[in-house]
Amino acid sequence: MIVLFCILLLYPLLPGGLLLSCTGKGKKETVSRIFLYGCLLCGGLFSVMAFFGVRKGVDFSVFSKIVLLVFLGLAAGCALCIWRMKKYRECMAGMLRDLKRKPDWRMAVCVLAFLLVGALYVVRPFPMEAEFSAPDRVVTILDTGMLNGVNVMTAEAAQWEGNWKAQICNLPVFYACLCDWSGLSPAKLLFSVIPFVVLFSAFLVISLFADLFLGEEKEKNAGAWLLFAVITLCGNAAYMNTSYGLLHFPYEAKTIFSCILLPLLFLALKRKENIVWPLLIFVNGVFLVGVSAAGMIAVFMLLVYGLSVLVSFLAERRGNPWK
Repeated sequence: MIVLFCILLLYPLLPGGLLLSCTGKGKKETVSRIFLYGCLLCGGLFSVMAFFGVRKGVDFSVFSKIVLLVFLGLAAGCALCIWRMKKYRECMAGMLRDLKRKPDWRMAVCVLAFLLVGALYVVRPFPMEAEFSAPDRVVTILDTGMLNGVNVMTAEAAQWEGNWKAQICNLPVFYACLCDWSGLSPAKLLFSVIPFVVLFSAFLVISLFADLFLGEEKEKNAGAWLLFAVITLCGNAAYMNTSYGLLHFPYEAKTIFSCILLPLLFLALKRKENIVWPLLIFVNGVFLVGVSAAGMIAVFMLLVYGLSVLVSFLAERRGNPWK
């Protein structure tokens, strides 16, 4: 379990650094951006493979081996590029310099808060919500060897012809592959490993917001700001909201979508990122919640971004009426 946890945290750094060195600023990249965008790249790649695997009716054991080979090949390619691409080496070296910076005491308190919240995943049991099917689907995939087309309630074959939108949303397929590769049970994976990875990713998203909005004051105020954000984000005050989801069902697609992908989409628009990043975010969103939901929420985020640009423009004109 510890080995899988380390792999899930370290592996995205390789493809993330490669892609950012090709589309981003290279040596100025931070650990947060490299990790999160590496996750986006891996998620987009897996979603494409899962879609065609489901559509073609590939057996799960075969599909799992294919995916493992693809990701091992991607890691080998990234390792080779580290030695061949100067910009890639500069990007990874910048990440190491970011890690070696002397930590502020506020940041240390924030990390301690993160660890205490993470400890909740270990010291208390998870509730099983009736509407969530991810654990049942993972068990069904492992038992039947089918990527889709099985009713999780009866374990009988289900007809999916013509309903290709329902075949796209396949996060449990990814969890099943992790179980197959690591030998962990679905319960151990979903309740012990995935929660830490999701919480860690949400923590990094908050740090990107600190980078964006605090600017030059980040070194002075980032720790306190992140501590407040972690406490707020991991609250338990409202039933079924995103904070509740991080604490109680972080393995569900809607939790990952609302707590990680949507903030990343806003950041990508705000920072005017390369078109690759919004595209990867949208592909991952489709994989998590389906075509219709991802499309509607993407349009909503574009409207919010447009409104924020308009407000900023009006505020600037009001401050300088002769401009």
